[in-house]
Amino acid sequence: YVESQSRGELLVATVDGTVAGFLRFHKRRDHVATLYEIASAGEFRRRGVARHLIASMLEACRKMGARLIRLSC
Repeated sequence: YVESQSRGELLVATVDGTVAGFLRFHKRRDHVATLYEIASAGEFRRRGVARHLIASMLEACRKMGARLIRLSC
Protein backbone atom coordinates (compact mmCIF):
# COMPACT_ATOMS: atom_id res chain seq x y z
CA TYR A 1 0.00 0.00 0.00
CA VAL A 2 2.89 2.35 0.68
CA GLU A 3 4.18 1.83 -2.86
CA SER A 4 0.69 2.38 -4.30
CA GLN A 5 0.36 5.54 -2.27
CA SER A 6 3.72 6.88 -3.43
CA ARG A 7 2.66 6.35 -7.08
CA GLY A 8 -0.71 8.06 -6.56
CA GLU A 9 -2.54 4.76 -7.05
CA LEU A 10 -4.17 4.50 -3.63
CA LEU A 11 -7.27 6.62 -3.12
CA VAL A 12 -8.81 7.06 0.31
CA ALA A 13 -12.27 8.52 0.96
CA THR A 14 -12.91 10.25 4.26
CA VAL A 15 -16.04 11.61 5.88
CA ASP A 16 -15.48 14.09 8.70
CA GLY A 17 -11.93 12.77 9.17
CA THR A 18 -12.97 9.11 9.29
CA VAL A 19 -11.84 6.68 6.60
CA ALA A 20 -14.97 5.74 4.64
CA GLY A 21 -13.32 3.60 1.98
CA PHE A 22 -10.33 3.06 -0.29
CA LEU A 23 -9.44 2.01 -3.80
CA ARG A 24 -6.13 0.62 -5.08
CA PHE A 25 -5.14 0.44 -8.74
CA HIS A 26 -2.01 0.33 -10.91
CA LYS A 27 -1.24 1.90 -14.28
CA ARG A 28 1.38 0.05 -16.27
CA ARG A 29 3.81 1.54 -18.79
CA ASP A 30 1.67 0.17 -21.65
CA HIS A 31 -1.13 2.53 -20.50
CA VAL A 32 -3.34 -0.24 -19.07
CA ALA A 33 -4.69 0.41 -15.57
CA THR A 34 -5.96 -2.37 -13.32
CA LEU A 35 -8.35 -1.90 -10.41
CA TYR A 36 -7.24 -4.30 -7.68
CA GLU A 37 -9.26 -3.40 -4.60
CA ILE A 38 -12.18 -1.24 -3.60
CA ALA A 39 -13.89 -1.22 -0.23
CA SER A 40 -16.11 0.99 1.85
CA ALA A 41 -16.47 0.83 5.62
CA GLY A 42 -19.70 -0.74 6.88
CA GLU A 43 -21.28 2.41 8.24
CA PHE A 44 -20.63 4.23 4.94
CA ARG A 45 -22.04 1.60 2.59
CA ARG A 46 -24.87 2.63 0.27
CA ARG A 47 -23.81 6.28 0.54
CA GLY A 48 -21.97 6.57 -2.79
CA VAL A 49 -18.45 6.19 -1.41
CA ALA A 50 -17.46 3.52 -3.95
CA ARG A 51 -19.01 5.51 -6.79
CA HIS A 52 -16.93 8.55 -5.84
CA LEU A 53 -13.79 6.45 -5.53
CA ILE A 54 -14.31 5.00 -9.01
CA ALA A 55 -14.92 8.49 -10.44
CA SER A 56 -11.68 9.66 -8.79
CA MET A 57 -9.81 6.66 -10.19
CA LEU A 58 -11.12 7.37 -13.70
CA GLU A 59 -9.91 10.96 -13.45
CA ALA A 60 -6.51 9.88 -12.11
CA CYS A 61 -6.15 7.31 -14.89
CA ARG A 62 -6.99 9.92 -17.52
CA LYS A 63 -4.33 12.23 -16.10
CA MET A 64 -1.80 9.36 -16.07
CA GLY A 65 -2.56 8.57 -19.72
CA ALA A 66 -4.29 5.21 -19.24
CA ARG A 67 -6.10 4.00 -22.36
CA LEU A 68 -7.77 0.95 -20.83
CA ILE A 69 -8.99 0.06 -17.36
CA ARG A 70 -9.53 -3.55 -16.34
CA LEU A 71 -10.63 -5.28 -13.16
CA SER A 72 -8.71 -7.96 -11.30
CA CYS A 73 -10.47 -10.56 -9.16
